[in-house]
This record gives sequence, structure tokens and C-alpha cells, in this order.
Amino acid sequence: VHWIGVGIRSVVDQRVDKVNNAIQRRMVFDEHLTYCDWDAHIHNGRDETGLWLPTDTTGVHMTAAGYQVRNRYVAGCVTP
Repeated sequence: VHWIGVGIRSVVDQRVDKVNNAIQRRMVFDEHLTYCDWDAHIHNGRDETGLWLPTDTTGVHMTAAGYQVRNRYVAGCVTP
């Protein structure tokens, strides 16, 4: 099972940390789980201009270009 961590527009967000930490703690109990750190990937120093919907005040939703980045990451994470 591959668990994709959460990530939002904000680089620092306690909600994201809380969820991702909970996922990673769960992984200790099952060696069949793989954690994919989406938050670290998306906030790796890249220019994020145009990846997030500017009208989304929650910072959760991405543009089509942002979802392309996410989809490539997920595909690479879950492909052996």
C-alpha cells in the first residue's frame, strides 16, 4: 500500500504536519506500507507559480499544471 502524504500551498502548516506524522507513525506497524512525501516534493524549492488556484483560500486545490506535477509524482512513487 502506498500512502501519499498531504501538502497544501503553504510551506508551513500544522494541519499538514499532523496528518503526515500520523500516516508515518502508522507505517511502523506494517512493513507493506510505503510513504510518499508529497509535501516535501512539492515544496522542494521549485517555482510554484501557477501550480495553486489563487482563488482557493484553503490552499488545497491546484491548477491543471499543479495536478500534472502531482500526478507525475504519484505515478513515480507507486511504480516499482
